[in-house]
Amino acid sequence: MNGAGKTSILQAIAATLGCATGRFQKRSDLQWAGYNSELLGNNWGRFDPEVHLKIQFSTQEIKAIQEFYQKLQEIKHELPIPPAQNHIVPLKWSGERVIANSDSEFFQFKGREYAKQLLRSDGFQVFERVGTILWYTEQRTSTSLTTEDYNHRIEITDDILRDA
Repeated sequence: MNGAGKTSILQAIAATLGCATGRFQKRSDLQWAGYNSELLGNNWGRFDPEVHLKIQFSTQEIKAIQEFYQKLQEIKHELPIPPAQNHIVPLKWSGERVIANSDSEFFQFKGREYAKQLLRSDGFQVFERVGTILWYTEQRTSTSLTTEDYNHRIEITDDILRDA
């Protein structure tokens, strides 16, 4: 089924999640072989593509996000909107924006951003308490992943895979 758009769908999901979590500023920041955000929607009658997702958060992750938010508030970080505490959060990508039903729901995706700010005081284990999003290309022989630091590319070798 080549050319049916399977990869485009995966790329649109990855770009949406990347924007929600703060890994990307805009959908075109996604570095994926063959991905071109400008071409999405061109294949089927030039429509404006939309992505609707429902993302599930575990109870443990929700608690961690709330705890991280509270700690950052206590040490005087300016966090204007508290994260929601929902197990299912809908996301919508339309045009250049990724939105949730509310600002609080959108900030629920910032758990890793909060953890980064607590790294020095609380140690690396903060990252074990919140999820992350990883993806890979549809080419099973591909060795590239998009990292949290989109300026830094990880090359996965057989040695790294063997040690995992």
